[in-house]
Amino acid sequence: MTEPDWSLLPHDPEKFFGLGEFYDRRDLKRAYNQLLKQFKPEKHPEEFQRLRSAYEALEQQLRYAAGGSPLSMPISTAGWDVQPGATPADAGASSGRPRPASALPEPVQPRVIPWHTRVQSESVETLAAELREQTDKSAYDYYCLALMADALPDAEPLAMVRWLLAGLKEHPQDPALFAMLAQALRNPLPAKLLATVLPAVAKVVRDDRFYFLTEPLWDQLLARGDFGDFARLLQGCESQLRDHRIAGKLTFYLHILRPALWRADDQWIEQAVELLDSHSSELGKQFELELEIFSQLRAYRDIRDDFLDGDPVRAALDSVIQDYCLLKDFEAEQSFLRFQVLLGSGDLDVLSAFEPEADAVCMAVYQTWNWIELDMAMRFGVDFNTDDSDEGVRQLRKSVRTLLRGLEARGRSMFSGQAAAWVVTAYQTTRWFSYPIIFCLLMLGPWLFAPKMQGEVWVLLTIGMVVVSFFLGRLFSAKLLLPFWQMMYRRLLNACYRRLWRGELLQFIRDRYLSYDALRATLIDMQGDGLNCTNALLAFAMGDVSLAMGASALRFLT
Repeated sequence: MTEPDWSLLPHDPEKFFGLGEFYDRRDLKRAYNQLLKQFKPEKHPEEFQRLRSAYEALEQQLRYAAGGSPLSMPISTAGWDVQPGATPADAGASSGRPRPASALPEPVQPRVIPWHTRVQSESVETLAAELREQTDKSAYDYYCLALMADALPDAEPLAMVRWLLAGLKEHPQDPALFAMLAQALRNPLPAKLLATVLPAVAKVVRDDRFYFLTEPLWDQLLARGDFGDFARLLQGCESQLRDHRIAGKLTFYLHILRPALWRADDQWIEQAVELLDSHSSELGKQFELELEIFSQLRAYRDIRDDFLDGDPVRAALDSVIQDYCLLKDFEAEQSFLRFQVLLGSGDLDVLSAFEPEADAVCMAVYQTWNWIELDMAMRFGVDFNTDDSDEGVRQLRKSVRTLLRGLEARGRSMFSGQAAAWVVTAYQTTRWFSYPIIFCLLMLGPWLFAPKMQGEVWVLLTIGMVVVSFFLGRLFSAKLLLPFWQMMYRRLLNACYRRLWRGELLQFIRDRYLSYDALRATLIDMQGDGLNCTNALLAFAMGDVSLAMGASALRFLT
């Protein structure tokens, strides 16, 4: 693979990732994953950090732009155009302040050398001191002062941020200052400084852009501290904002809902969900998937205690779901892929985690997992489609038919397979014996208490009792005998499915990288092909979560 142009970072991440003019989050994710194959974190930690930082910055921009948030991006100082020979008036014009109208020509100003040229030959300390003393500072001056303050030997941790905020206070719409502040706030800060920086930003950037600027800081705070402190600080910052626009706020709340699901109280989550629901039309279709996934995750959290029973596969699945919510994209994806590799390779015994006929809790968990897999498939560009050509369907039917014949033959040789045939025979026998038994019971009274009835009466009584016995026998068979023997038959088939068919079906899926839906559709299509075990297989395989999870894991192994 060719070496990317690292000089493009951080100022031109789109060109660095090779993105076209109209790209979305999916395009960005695929380009990012391609570079991750070349720069793995364990082998190239520095390159990986730069790569990840550029990706996270672009991904955040795309989310807020898609939500309709008014962002002043990207980083650009082109409007300043301060070159050697430019005048202070030229530099000040870049701040957005109108020049006074006058018919007279402007007086000739002495030529000055811009700061970014002087710093190459003069000390940073001297230039920073001179720039601090300057009374009327342009946006360019604040930009240079922030860089110089950060480069001083005894620089404070927040020196750059303070000067950028000072510049934005005087030049609130300057895009370069805003973008530079956004980049500065992406760097990790000590926990004790977060409570200082966030209110300071809220007092200066008092519009809807505040959420875009400070999202990385809120992520740090949410990961480190108590949620009560997080909620109180957020409420205090929001009280400083003065903007009728809400797009940035909605995008921000949608972003923090997943980690908050495991940290916040139910009241806060309910309020956040109500905010998003009341403005769902403003979020747009691109966020529908995230809203649905959050709804599924919330449902999972409510049944989590019922789901966890000490099984290692269930515990591992729960850990991956929490990682999906709490970790950053890269860590969450690695956790997800590790779990899928263990499932697909058989290192985790997925058959032990779920019963063949899953209960309501397991089906709800599987539905949540389906949505997570869909999101991950979109990130990695995984294709869940199968070969639906005539030749592909023909080959699949042929291999499934061979499998079913082998399963049916081995099922008959097992005790449970033989016992299933005995159950059918026993049902038929008890059914037909029930008619004379019922007849004898009905006739017991007349035989004991009215033995001297006339012959004609006995004939009529016998005919009547035969008819009544027939209908009572059918009712008895339908209501009592049939359900009992069906239960016995199903238990025996269940045992056969557990001991033999289930494992072979999963191995069949793994050998052919077959999707669960393709197998199920083929079984349904072959119901009328004269194979007795197909219906029994369908009854269990249709609700077998283990087969479905084992099959879907295979899609991520490559």
